[in-house]
Amino acid sequence: YRLVRPRTVIYCGMIAAVGAIMLYALLTRTLLDVNVLHDRNPVAVKLSDGSIRNAYAVRLLNKRPEPRPFALTVGGLPGIRIEAVGVAPTADVRPVVTVDPDSSREVRVLVTVPAGVPLEASQAITITASDLFAGETVRAADHFMAPGAKP
Repeated sequence: YRLVRPRTVIYCGMIAAVGAIMLYALLTRTLLDVNVLHDRNPVAVKLSDGSIRNAYAVRLLNKRPEPRPFALTVGGLPGIRIEAVGVAPTADVRPVVTVDPDSSREVRVLVTVPAGVPLEASQAITITASDLFAGETVRAADHFMAPGAKP
């Protein structure tokens, strides 16, 4: 009876390879994630001052074992502003959303472009979530729609 046969060596090699892949995935996983979903009704709203507003549902995922504050910013158009419903802006005007440990939090976000900014029917924007303590940053791309544009 031989303990070390070619089949045994192949099985040990396969188990070691799967273990190495799992260890790599665990060590390189992100500890923060953001998903953005554009609200559908209405897609865009023209405000009384001429500015245009779109609404998004932003889901922040915290995979760390402690609560984390995330500052939300938006870019892609000149003068674009972001505000989170129910979240007070900080001194530098960025809304800061705190997410509990090992959980996610969804926040309704309003993105506004001032009047006079030339818009196409759909323009790419980027919503960024930055961890204020660890310095991690993640981005999610979406589109800013002009009033009357079809999604």
